Amino acid sequence: MKRSTLFLAGLFLFGCVIFLGCAQPSQSQQDAAAPVEPVLMADCIAQYHKANGSAYMTRQQHSFNPGEGYFQMTAQEPTGKQQYTLVREQFTESSPKTAVLSDMPESFCTPMLAAALYYSFCAGGGLLDTASLVSEENVKLEGQWYQPLKTTWPNGSITITLLRSLDSNRTELIHIEDSAKGLVWLLKNYNPRYSKELEKNIPRKIDVFDIRDGVASKELMIQFEYIDIRVATGGGDEDVPVEKTNLTAD
Repeated sequence: MKRSTLFLAGLFLFGCVIFLGCAQPSQSQQDAAAPVEPVLMADCIAQYHKANGSAYMTRQQHSFNPGEGYFQMTAQEPTGKQQYTLVREQFTESSPKTAVLSDMPESFCTPMLAAALYYSFCAGGGLLDTASLVSEENVKLEGQWYQPLKTTWPNGSITITLLRSLDSNRTELIHIEDSAKGLVWLLKNYNPRYSKELEKNIPRKIDVFDIRDGVASKELMIQFEYIDIRVATGGGDEDVPVEKTNLTAD
């Protein structure tokens, strides 16, 4: 009887150990659940151009984490707060389900635009390691020669090509296409200014063109002008105070 009691007690303790071990999340699970925090935060003036020649101007905040494939756009609009977040293949949208005002764009951001802005800003600022990307034969656009580099994501119908200038050695253009929707865009980043903190030239303007009818017939869709860029050293949400360092040039 005593032996059976000891055996049952040991079996019970063994079961507890197994249960507790299974209940603990693995390190990979903990890492996967950890939210991605921005590294750079930028205040931006955006102009959305319409087919009738009018434009909608708004102020936005863009956040980037080059190493994690992270981009977030946030804006306070008359219809409420708009927030769009991209983490590589995952795109989420948080915006009021209200009617769009007549002078507002139908959408402030899409998965295609988020990926294009991420690559235009980060690759244009030399913040991405592009050494492993597949290079294609040099191409000439608007009188300038570029080296095309194929990105590894996103996958599916959207394809992105970085175009590095052979003159400046900067990624100045981004070619992005959504074959499923028949969309073809060209993004140009320019007006780089030197950041002492990052030791990089960070672009201050990005233009988004519709080139479905060819580069010669490109139509300006959106203009983004970055008026302040900061390094985030803690906290990710715009409502949480963080220490920031100005990246404006002297």
